[in-house]
Order: sequence, then structure tokens, then C-alpha cells
Amino acid sequence: MSIAKRTRFSLYIRLVYVMDSLLNILVLFGCLAFLIFTRSWSFFFLFPKSWDLICLGTFIL
Repeated sequence: MSIAKRTRFSLYIRLVYVMDSLLNILVLFGCLAFLIFTRSWSFFFLFPKSWDLICLGTFIL
């Protein structure tokens, strides 16, 4: 593998990593906004729904 191909490959890997991080941040903020605007936090902690658990799992990851 030449240096140019290796550099291009590492650039692709870095780009995918950055896009994945941005997507995770967008999903996290979307879930938090959904939780804040639809119900109070006390209700969220007392009665978690499946969507809340998905958002919480995304936040942990």
C-alpha cells in the first residue's frame, strides 16, 4: 500500500468517525429535547417508556 493510498484511507476513517460522532450528538440532543418538551423529568424517572430507554441508552453510549 502506497503512502498516498494509506493517507486517503486514514482520511476516510477519520471522516466516518467525525460523522458518527456528530450523528450521536444530534441524536442525543434530539432525545433530550423530546424528553424536555413532552414530559417532566420526574415523570421520566418514575415511568420510563421504551423511547426514553432508547434515548438513555444512546446517551450512555
